[in-house]
This record gives sequence, C-alpha cells and structure tokens, in this order.
Amino acid sequence: MHPIGANSLTPIEAADILSFEAASSPIDLYETFLEIMIIIKDSLNVNKQRVLMQLRKLEKIVDHCLDNLKLLYSEDLPNSIDVAEYLNAFLSGQYQKAVFLAEERLSEQPADPMTILLAARLTAMGYPVSAENNCFLDHLLSLLSTFLAHDKGSDEATQSLERIALNFRSLPISSSVNDLIQEASSDLLGEIATATAVRTQYISLPVCLALMDAARSKQLLNSQDLKDATWQYEIIAHLGNPNKVDELSSEARDYAYISFSKRNMDPSKAFSHLEQLANSKNPYLQQESSILRAWFLYDDGDIQGSLLHAVSAAVSKPTLLRSLPLIKLFEHRGFRELKQLEREPCLSIGLFLYINLTRENTKDVALKVAWKQFHKVHGLVRPSELKTRFSEFNSAELLFFLRNVCTQEIMELSSAFNSPADLDRERLKICIVLSELDSDRTSDYDDEIIELTRRLSIEDGVQQVESSRVYADLLGLQRWCHQNLNELFLRYLDYAGSGLQASVEDLERSLISILKKTGVKVELSSFLEDYDISSDSLLGELIEECASRFLTLPRFGLDAFLGSRVRHGSLEGAFRSPLEARQLITKIESSTNQYESNAYWLNSIDSINAEQRASLNKVLNTFSLSIDTLLDSAISRFVHVRSADNPEGLITLWPVDKNVRKQLLKAWVISTKANMSKEATIEQFVEFCATTFFWPTLKNSLSEAAEFVTITLAGKIHTELCALATEVQRITPNVHGLVARINAAKTDIESAAAKVSKWFAPPQFTNMGSSYLLKTGIEIGITSLRHLRPQFDNQIEWDVDERANVLLHPTSFQTINDVAFLIFGNILKHSGFFDGHNNGGDRPRINIWLRWREPDIVEVEVQNAISSVKDIASIEANVNSAKEQIRLGQFDTVARQKNKTGLVRLASTLNYENSGDKIVDFSLVEDSSFRVMFAVPIYFLTGQPK
Repeated sequence: MHPIGANSLTPIEAADILSFEAASSPIDLYETFLEIMIIIKDSLNVNKQRVLMQLRKLEKIVDHCLDNLKLLYSEDLPNSIDVAEYLNAFLSGQYQKAVFLAEERLSEQPADPMTILLAARLTAMGYPVSAENNCFLDHLLSLLSTFLAHDKGSDEATQSLERIALNFRSLPISSSVNDLIQEASSDLLGEIATATAVRTQYISLPVCLALMDAARSKQLLNSQDLKDATWQYEIIAHLGNPNKVDELSSEARDYAYISFSKRNMDPSKAFSHLEQLANSKNPYLQQESSILRAWFLYDDGDIQGSLLHAVSAAVSKPTLLRSLPLIKLFEHRGFRELKQLEREPCLSIGLFLYINLTRENTKDVALKVAWKQFHKVHGLVRPSELKTRFSEFNSAELLFFLRNVCTQEIMELSSAFNSPADLDRERLKICIVLSELDSDRTSDYDDEIIELTRRLSIEDGVQQVESSRVYADLLGLQRWCHQNLNELFLRYLDYAGSGLQASVEDLERSLISILKKTGVKVELSSFLEDYDISSDSLLGELIEECASRFLTLPRFGLDAFLGSRVRHGSLEGAFRSPLEARQLITKIESSTNQYESNAYWLNSIDSINAEQRASLNKVLNTFSLSIDTLLDSAISRFVHVRSADNPEGLITLWPVDKNVRKQLLKAWVISTKANMSKEATIEQFVEFCATTFFWPTLKNSLSEAAEFVTITLAGKIHTELCALATEVQRITPNVHGLVARINAAKTDIESAAAKVSKWFAPPQFTNMGSSYLLKTGIEIGITSLRHLRPQFDNQIEWDVDERANVLLHPTSFQTINDVAFLIFGNILKHSGFFDGHNNGGDRPRINIWLRWREPDIVEVEVQNAISSVKDIASIEANVNSAKEQIRLGQFDTVARQKNKTGLVRLASTLNYENSGDKIVDFSLVEDSSFRVMFAVPIYFLTGQPK
C-alpha cells in the first residue's frame, strides 16, 4: 500500500497507509514513512515545527535520510556542504577531467545520484564515463546516456528506466530518473528530485538546494564570498545576478540563465541564451537547445512557433519525439484551433506524431482533415503532385509528410480515390517520387514499391477473375477437338480442296451486291434463307459439334466452369454472407438436419416471453429455409447451360426458333469460309469459332442470366426480407434493432446482386497476355474468396522455393486461381473455424509450401488446423469418398452436384485423370489438421513445351 505517484495526502490517508505498512515489515514501514514525509511537506495543514520536533524523537535511528528530512522541514541553513570537484570541472568545461573525477567518485560512492546524473550527461556529450566494476551501475549509465542523447534505442532505454525507477524506488536516483523521463530538464546538472535529495548521503550544493525553499536558497547562495564553479552556476540559476562568472564555461553560463528563466517563469529571457547554446560545438548541447526552444516557445504562449519548431526537430531526429512538447501542443487542440497552419505540412505531421506518441485515436479525424485541407489550399488533388512543387516547402518536412503521413489510411478521406486499389496506386506513385527525391532511403522505398506492386498485381488479378466468371478452357477444348474432330476437319479441307477459294469469291460478290442495295436486312435474310448449305454440311457439322463441346464439355466447357466458379459455393456465398453478417440466417445442424436456433437475436431481445421467443425463432428459421430454397433453385435449375438435362438453364447459344437457328448456323458457315484459309489447323478453327461466333452470340443469354440475378433472384430475396420484417413486428414491436438489420440487408442484397451480375459478362480477351507468378496466382484466389467471404481472415504463412515460383501461362493462371478458390473454400467450409459459433475466435495459421522436385515438378501443399468441434470420423469418411470418386473418374457426376465435391473438383480442375505426371493427394494429419497437396510438371504451369 505505497503512495506511488501521489502528489498530496491528507493526514488521515497518511495514517492509514502507515498503519497498513506497520503490519508488514519495519523496512517497508520506514520507506513508506520517508515517502509520506516528502509528499506532505508542502501541505497547508502541516506544522513544520511540530514535524521537526517529532523527527528529533527518532534520533536513535542513525540514518542520513532523517537528517535530510530535518533540513527539508527546517528554516535553518545546512551546517556543511560537500565540495564536488567533478561538478566544478564539468561546469568549467574541463570535461575529460570531469570524467576522471566522476569515475573516481563512482568507484567510492556508486549510489551518489548527483555523480550518476553528471556521468550520464558527460557520456551523452561524447565523454564516456565507465563503471566497469559495477555491472548494475554501468547498465544504468548506459540507459541514462542513451535516453539523454536520444540515440537509437532511446525508446527501449526509457522503458527500462521506468521499470528500474519503479522496482528500485528506494534508490536515491530513482525519483530523479522518473522526473527526467516525464519532462525535459532545463538544468545542465539535471533536476534533483526532493525524494532523491532526501535519500542521498552526499550533500553537494545542488542537493542542498533541492531540500530548501526559494527564500532559504537565496539566503544560502548569498552567504559566502568564496565561489567555485558550482556556486557560480547555482547563483545564476536561482538569482540571476552573479558577481563572478569566471569559473564557468560559456555553455554552463547559458544553461544557468536558461534555468533561471524557467524557474522564474519568464521564458522570453531564455531565447538569446538558447541561440548561444545552439551555436555550441557540442552536438548534444545543440540538440538540447532545440528541445528547450520548443518548450520555451510553448511556455511563452507562441503555440504556432512551438509547433513549427517541435515538428522540425522531430523530423530531423525522430528519437527526440518524447522530449518535445507535442502532447501539450495537441492534447486540447484540433484542426479548428490550429487552422492558421493549414498551408504547412507541419500541422499534419504534428498530428501524426501525436497519434504515434500517445497511441490514441482521438486526433485521427483532425489529422485527415488537416491532410485534406493542405491539399485543397494548394490546389492539389493527389499528394504525388507535390513532386513538381518540392522547392516550395521545407524539404525534410515534405519528405517526412510523403513518407509517413500520405498513407492509404489517411488518404482515404480524399474523393480522388474510389477504391483500395486506387489508394495503393497513389501510394506507389508517392514511393517512386520518394525514391527519386530521398536517395538515402532508396532501399526502404524499394521494399514498399515491391510490396505495393505485388498487392496491385493481386488486385488486378482479382478484378480480372471477378470481372467475369464465365469461361471456357480454350486449350482444353482445342485438345479435345484435335483428338476427336481433327479427322473430320481434314476431310472437310480435302473436300473443299481447290474449289474453296472460288466458292469464297462467289460468296463475297453476292454479299457485296446485297450491301450496295437498300433493304439490306431483308435481302440478306432472304439470301441466308436460300443459301444451300448441303455442300458445306461437313463444316456445319464441325461448327455445331464444336459449339456443343464449347458449352458442355466436362472440365473444359462453359458449364463446367459455371459449376466450379458460380454454382459451387460462390453464388450462395455472395447472397448468404451479408445475411449471415446481419445475423439473419443460420445453418443446418448436421446432427438434427434442422436449422440452428438464432441464438444471437433470441439472446439479444429480453422483452419477449417464451411463446414470443419460440415464434421468433420459427420465423427466423423459416426465413433461412426460404433463402436457401431460392438459392438452391437458382443453382440447380437456372445457372446452367441449357440442355436436355437442364431445360431451364439460362445460358444458350441457340435460338428457340429452329428456322432462326438454321439461319445463324448458315451465317457462321459463310463467315468461316470467308475467313479461313486452306492451311488452317483445327486449333485455329476452334479459336476462330469461340472468339468470333460463340462468345458474341452468348452475350444476350448472359445478359439474361445477369438480369435473373439482379431482378428475379434479388427481388425474391427482397420480398422474403419484407415478409420477415412484417412477421417480426407482428410477434413483438420491441425489435427495432432486428428490423433495422433487415432493412439494411436489403441494400446488402442489392450490392451482392450487382456484384454477381458482373460474373456473367462475356470475358475480355485484351488481358489474356497478363500473367502472374505462382505464389501471386494463389494469393489472387485467396483474395477473391475473401471478397466473397470476408470472414476468411486467416494469416497465411508461406515457405517458397523460388525455383517453384514460376511465371504462369495465362491459361494456367485461370486454373491455379480456380484451384486456390477450391482449396481455401474447402477450408472455409469444413475446418470448423468459420461456423456460426466460432465467428469471434482466433483463426489458426494456414501454411503453404511451394516446392521444387527434380527434374521438373512443382509441388504445392496447403495445411490447416481443424476445429475441435468437428467430427473427425465424418471428415475421414468424406475424404475416403472423394478419393474413391477420383479413383473411379466420376468427374462428370460431381460436376452436377453441389455439396461435398470440392476435393474431386480440385482433381478435375487439374485434369488429373489419365495423367501419370500429376499428383493430387489429401489427408488428415494426426486428426487435428488437414493437408492438400498437388504436384504438376512445370510445362503445365508455364505453357512451355516439355
């Protein structure tokens, strides 16, 4: 029960503390007694004469602390004062001599606080004092000198000093260390705390003065004629009117006058001496002058001047931060109070430094407003534009501003940026500007440029992936056609033979003749109606078969990718995630096959009875069922290529009207004949058909699919939300929080629908040349999943063999992205860490290894923990089932299923079947983790020939 940190105590409080300590130990009682006597000394209710009388009753206790307490409470002057030659040498500028005398003194009296403070200051000034025979003292001196010099490591030194002062508070030096940490000292000798003076047994002049009030100090300093350097210094520091200053160095004289100004609260008289100190040859004293100037400007009421100077000092040497008056400057001021500095970068810098110093967010808004206003008054839109105006500002401050303040978090307030990617691109420009203007930190900027480039690459990849999820693997389709249609294609070329060119020329003449006339559309339609395709039946058969396979070929066709990219979790996740985030829907409990009770709302609403609670739970569970039914219907019936198995599929190439379909095929045949040479290959034919016919024609049905999402599906969910709000309010009106969530969810669903509708945009072929490293490709898949399921927030730990981190061929990039989406989607769904009852818990790390296996194999392994709530036996059964399906090659069957198919789809996506050079493996690891590994030859990833 110590009075640590107390500034005052009442007599009753002091008595209570002493009574408590009396029950502990005599030593604790005595130490607490000393502390209390120091604290209550300036109390108005203390009769000092009575205290002295009581202290004399303790004369049997032989201790210098009691003698010092008597001097503290007495009106008398001390009987004797020790002459400290090391102080005289220091104050007269004989620093090497002071070092020798201080070391000598410390070897004899290692606890002398005055010597310790002086030794630390000498060391900070570049005249190191050693205490080699005393490890603790040597460590303490190192910490103090590092703190005083504001060297690298001063923050850590400060923390260590705080711990020492707390844990060894009975040491004489501890109180002075505490005071030194709290505020910059204006005394060259360091401030001697009263508690330090009481506990020391070495009564030098500074210690005596620390035990006396101003009147007695003045009386003492005027009492002797013989004045050494220490006396001359203290006379100036306390009285300001010395008779002699011949023993003092110029630095000591200036410091003494500065101390006098501080003591007499007249800061204006300090500035000339601060200027003199700034011109000292000693860098430490120059630095101290800069710190003190900021404080004296503040004390003088010049807030703007103090802020400008403090920021300039901190920018020049960031380790000065703790010693400058930044907390005082900004603690009760924001942008409004400091608006006159809006044109200067120092205002934003100062607020930034305050936030970093205090670790508080109370000035976050003020910082962002100051940053925005700085750009506005200078006519700037983006901070990278400052490059052309560099000469208008203080170069060091502008570099600091760009380097530390112009970050994405602060820049987000600007209307110039529409997305996180925009902010990253601007930050990249800033780093490039910095690398040009600040060559000393080029390596730091290079590291950030590399990281930003990687992030932007991932973001661009995600945009590329999410801009459209409709896709067909052209290479896979070309391989299939080569194996199955090449013979038919070659027969057609042989059949057309030499007549191909003449036929094409006749066709061109007929079309030109039609295009020169009016009524083009009618006549062109009539031409197509009459055109005889029988001679080109082989070509028509080829186009129809290619179109069919483009749409439905397992693993390579459009419907296969609709299955893996849209139907398998993505569409459901896009609409379910916002409803889950609003706590409006629950999942089916595997043990009961019923929806879980909505514990969040049932526990949040206290004002309902048991019957209302049961009704509310039923309504919420019914809503969950309705939403899942809508999503299941969309997935199982509509988001398909239209076929005999899926007659309600929304996506099709062919018109319903058979005559229109016949005309379309004729047009394709004519276009093919007009554009294909007799040297064409089956691969070129397939690519021509896909890019010229299939994708453009699919645009209409893809638009219908997008409209189905935004109008039909989102509309039905909106209707269900309205019905839920009505039912909830019917049960009880006291659920405004729930109704507000329901209304907010309507906007969420609109946003989700808008996002999903973009998945049905025809793919753009302009970026097909873009590619990424393997690691980046996997990161793009992870980021794409996080966009869809924000709760997937695990930390990823990588172990990458750079030989395996190859540059992906564009087609392989699509495959790796799909693989990553499947693997990490599987973790999201089955690890047990993302279920409703685990939403707030810590996510375990996911480990990813990229390995190189000789001679040319790249191996990727992903391992994640499994939650203890999961049924390991059930997981093992699913793993064995997936392995059996892969063994039997049941890939086409899986493509039509929704649940428990991720691992089989993984093997299918990697074209695992019938390939002896690929490996797909997955298993439980010690019933606590799950691993997935696949290995592929390098040509599979790079597209380079074997």
